[in-house]
Amino acid sequence: AGVLWGPMAGYFALHSEPKLAIAPLEGPRMSFRIGMAVRHSDQEFKRLLNRLIQENQAEIDALLESYGLPLLDAQNRPLASAGRKSSVTATPHN
Repeated sequence: AGVLWGPMAGYFALHSEPKLAIAPLEGPRMSFRIGMAVRHSDQEFKRLLNRLIQENQAEIDALLESYGLPLLDAQNRPLASAGRKSSVTATPHN
């Protein structure tokens, strides 16, 4: 038994033998939104970044999933993905 942060747990669960069973813990959420900022005067650069992220979102998600990072929706619920390479079992913790 052990406790790991989601991104690290996902990576090690994908690369461990035998496969690990992971279970989210109850209590305070340890999920955080990722953000970027640009100077107020760099609005054109901001639009470029937003466009590039939107155009490449599928590839960004695939890269994150390839490392076993848990992806969440806007309500912090895990996203189900048919493309997951993991045979890791997520077991709810009661």
